[in-house]
Amino acid sequence: MAASASDDAELLASICGTGIKQNLIVHALSEICFAVGAGGRRLKALKQLAADGDIPVDYLVPCLVEDERNAVHTSATENLQCAAMHPTDQFEVFDQMINEWRSEDEIALKFGVSVDLVRRRLKLARVAPEIIEQFCAGDLTLECVMAFTLTDDHDRQLAVWNAAKGSYHIHPQSIKRQLTETRIRRTRALGAL
Repeated sequence: MAASASDDAELLASICGTGIKQNLIVHALSEICFAVGAGGRRLKALKQLAADGDIPVDYLVPCLVEDERNAVHTSATENLQCAAMHPTDQFEVFDQMINEWRSEDEIALKFGVSVDLVRRRLKLARVAPEIIEQFCAGDLTLECVMAFTLTDDHDRQLAVWNAAKGSYHIHPQSIKRQLTETRIRRTRALGAL
C-alpha cells in the first residue's frame, strides 16, 4: 500500500516517540541474513532515523521469523486489513494523554500530527454521547459532528440532532445555523434551510 509523505512523517514521529510496536516479519536467506516480508516501510523509517542520529544504529528491532511463503501472506494481510484510526478513537487516546498531563504539543509530536488536529479531536468531548454514537454508526460525517462543537449544551445539540435526523442530507452549515438560532425549527430536510 502506497503511503503519502505525511504518512511517512507520522510513522517517523511515532517510532521516534514510542519505538517500534509492531514486529517486522522476516524470512531467513541464510543463517545470518534475513529479508523483510512485512514491515518494509517501518524498516525504511528506522534506517532514516538512524541516519539522522535519532536512534542508535544498533537499535533492536522486534522481528517475527516466518518461512518465505508465510511472510509474503502476512505482508499482504497486513496491508489489506489496514484501516485508519477512527476520529473517536483518536479522541480517546488524546484525551487520556491530556488527563496524564501531556500537552497538545507533546501529543502532536508523539503521533506525528498537527497540533490543530489534536485540538479538533479533543473538541469531540463537547459533543453529546448520543451524537457521537450516531457518528460511530456512520449516520453523521466528521464535519457534521464537528459542527456540534459550536456549543457545550448537550440538550441544545440533541434538539438540533432530533430535528435533523431522518433528513435526506444533513449539512454542517445547517447544524451551525440551528445551534445559533434562538429556537429549533423542525424541517423535513435540514440541509435545505
